[in-house]
Amino acid sequence: MKTSPAVRPLAFLPVLLLLLLTTCQSARTTPPGIISTEKAQRLLSGVTKGRVTAIRTFKGPSGLTGILIKENSSHLAIVYSTGDGKTLIAGTLFDKNGVNITKQSADDFLKSEQSSTGKNGRKTRLQEEDSAPIRISSTATDLVERNATFVSQGTGNNVLWIFFDPNCIWCHRLFVMIHQKPLPKTIVIRWIPVGFLKQDSMEKAAAILKNGLKELTLDEMNFDSKNEEGGAHIIHSRRLQDKIKENTRILKSLGEGGLETPTLLYRKQDSAYIFPGFPDRQEWLAILNDLSP
Repeated sequence: MKTSPAVRPLAFLPVLLLLLLTTCQSARTTPPGIISTEKAQRLLSGVTKGRVTAIRTFKGPSGLTGILIKENSSHLAIVYSTGDGKTLIAGTLFDKNGVNITKQSADDFLKSEQSSTGKNGRKTRLQEEDSAPIRISSTATDLVERNATFVSQGTGNNVLWIFFDPNCIWCHRLFVMIHQKPLPKTIVIRWIPVGFLKQDSMEKAAAILKNGLKELTLDEMNFDSKNEEGGAHIIHSRRLQDKIKENTRILKSLGEGGLETPTLLYRKQDSAYIFPGFPDRQEWLAILNDLSP
């Protein structure tokens, strides 16, 4: 395990794995004003080389079309398309008030299937684990613990790993939310910088590795939300950039070659869990509870 002086988005986990469900629903008649399921399938086939199936489409926010997709035999997710059916948007959507629109769409889907699940008493995975962390192989966690270079915060025995990009606005919002209250003394956060969002992400990440928590705090306290730019210094160091590249490689290896920041990782008893993306306040509190002794 590597550390610096104070011292790992998952987006294609795949990037399409935004919300997990386990109950399928038959396609419905396409409402007016949105693209058809067939057109959505053509878009998905081009992007994913036929690995994903469009189940149905629905009206999304801001003129977008929501697409309920089946990633394999059991996993469903929600993505979005532009009105012309030519551009796929895979990621969690939020409105101007911070409401998780993607989760809202999943909730609406669950309500529509309650009649069928009520007949046999079984719940879908999302009903059981609403935006819950995903259980992963301990081997992946071992890779992080052995090879990631990080900035440490706290002195507890329960470790929470957080992959972040210095220019990631959702990483910034996570940092702010975490620090609204004192960090529990039983927890240590190991911040793992990666650098891929912007041209200077790598150099800012290098500064954070060199200067530790002080530089990370500078990056977040001086974050330019309008332009989505962190406030860390710029450092050109091949040695540090090699460490950041390794952190990025580790993050990619956790999914299927994709990147998503923030990404949270931790152990609970004998199991390992990953939470790709920004946890809302309830999800964050649930993670803290998992980390509590």
